[in-house]
Order: sequence, then structure tokens, then C-alpha cells
Amino acid sequence: MSGTLLSFCLMAVGARELSGEIHTSQVMLFRSALGLLVISFILLVTKNYSGFSSKRLGLHGLRNTFHFAGQYGWLLGITVLPLAEVFALEFTVPLWTAIIAWLFLGEAITMRKLAAIGLGLVGVLVCW
Repeated sequence: MSGTLLSFCLMAVGARELSGEIHTSQVMLFRSALGLLVISFILLVTKNYSGFSSKRLGLHGLRNTFHFAGQYGWLLGITVLPLAEVFALEFTVPLWTAIIAWLFLGEAITMRKLAAIGLGLVGVLVCW
């Protein structure tokens, strides 16, 4: 968790510093290319390809489209908003995940979850 948090913070600061010189699309290109290289290297070393078969290739493509759009929005937000606001908005992701799971996956939303969502949104508004 610490390594993940450190990498997200470094990426946010790096993207913010480069925003005057490199367009968000270029940052996305470099980030995606580096990720592809790392994953390809891991696959070549381990020779374990079993996790790459799918019968729902279209859904994976749709998921990746939304993920790419989310990353683009996050990087764009870093360039135009204060970092504190970007991270305050980023902390709402679990709240939106619960709401979207309820809407699209039919997950039960209990009073406890509803209270957590409400308190989370109030917390973000206080920090904002």
C-alpha cells in the first residue's frame, strides 16, 4: 500500500510538473507504453499466459476504454486543478463504486452503506 501511494503521489507531481511542456495525451502514451513493456517482460519471464484468455473480449475492451478515459481525466485534472482538490475528489471513488454497483450490478445497498456514502460525501465537501 505504501508503495502504491508513493507511486501515485510521484506520478501526480511528475504529471503536474510536466504539464507545461508535455500534453496529457503524450503522458498517457508514455504511461501506457511503459505499462505494456513491464507486463510483456513479466509474461516473458514467467511464461504464464493462462490469465490472458477471455470469452468476453468486447467487455474487456469496453472496460479498458472507461479506464483509459478515467486516467486521462485524472491526469487532465492534475494539470488544471489544485492537487488537494484532485486528491479530495479521488477519495470519492469508493463511494461512486458502491453507487454504480447498486445501479448496474444489483448489489444490495444497506442503511450502513448508505450512511457511509453520505458521510464520505460530507467529508469530501468539508475538505473541499
